[in-house]
Amino acid sequence: MDKIILKANAKINLFLEVCEKRPDSYHNIDSVMQSVSLHDVITITKSDTIKLTNDKGLPNDEKNIAFKAARMFFDYTEIIQGAIIDIQKNIPISAGLAGGSSNAAAVLKGLNELYETNLSADTLCALGSRLGADVPFCIRGGTYVTKGIGDIFTPCSKLTDCFLVISKAGEGISTPFAYKEIDQSRPFDFNTYKKSDNLVNALNNGSMVDVCKNMYNAFESIVCPIRPLVDEQKITLIKNGAVTAMMSGSGPSVFGIFTDETNAKKAHEALKAMGCDAHLCIPL
Repeated sequence: MDKIILKANAKINLFLEVCEKRPDSYHNIDSVMQSVSLHDVITITKSDTIKLTNDKGLPNDEKNIAFKAARMFFDYTEIIQGAIIDIQKNIPISAGLAGGSSNAAAVLKGLNELYETNLSADTLCALGSRLGADVPFCIRGGTYVTKGIGDIFTPCSKLTDCFLVISKAGEGISTPFAYKEIDQSRPFDFNTYKKSDNLVNALNNGSMVDVCKNMYNAFESIVCPIRPLVDEQKITLIKNGAVTAMMSGSGPSVFGIFTDETNAKKAHEALKAMGCDAHLCIPL
């Protein structure tokens, strides 16, 4: 086999709490991540050198996390070859949807299969964690409670069958900036942290009402005041029948959960008419 084509799926955060800052300057988190059907398409072809192409004018060198993933794979396996990696983007960029992380994860998984190196999922996740906190989750996919810096996984039930509308409008948010603002906006107090337990119980019980009641994103209080389009999109989603709507990751993308496909399609069209980068998808 000389070529492989993979889907690099986006993720949303159904719950995201920012916990204490660690000695290594990262933060521990308590999050519930959910893979969704919105995806980029990654084509990897065997070659003598590493070459990256994409359709959105993103960097094609070491500044791109997918290129870094390829370099890491070949350094780790000591394979003296390369790959031509083509990325067709659908996931909004700098949106809190793990678009870059999903690309890096797909590259690691694809090269592992293409070159028949038989690296375990744990090994791929260990490599991915050196690239970014969301990469290990994107390697695994599905629905997980993620803790630590995104490297401690506990599986849980996925969202009950539903439809999702994901939308981005306006400029992205720097993740380091968002974490810095979190640190400055509240005191360090373990007792004030929200916990994902109630949401996980709701998912395991299949209760959509309780899922929506217990969703939470700590970054909303930071991002919404400086990105008013976040609230505008949430309002549009709710007006068009979303059971609930929330920001994903450090934003500025938002998603709405729908039990009715007709309403989801209406919301999708309404957001498109507003000029948003909107997508209709489902949980995986």
